[in-house]
Amino acid sequence: MVKNLSANAGHVRDAGSVHGQQGDHLQELLLLHYIDGLTWEDVALAMMYSVRQIHNLHGIALQQVNAIMNDCLELHT
Repeated sequence: MVKNLSANAGHVRDAGSVHGQQGDHLQELLLLHYIDGLTWEDVALAMMYSVRQIHNLHGIALQQVNAIMNDCLELHT
């Protein structure tokens, strides 16, 4: 079980690093909203984007999270 968790963590790290700087922005966006509890307007101010850009980036971030989750699920099947 520990081996599987370790392998999955490495896989997720690798998947996240593929996107480089954009991935960092997407991760920051998700953390600010879902962990820190900022509104989309406050996230936009903190990241110096328009609210519309934040909504577009949020959609991209969710697609990437979904792809990572699907990859992890494939490792278990």
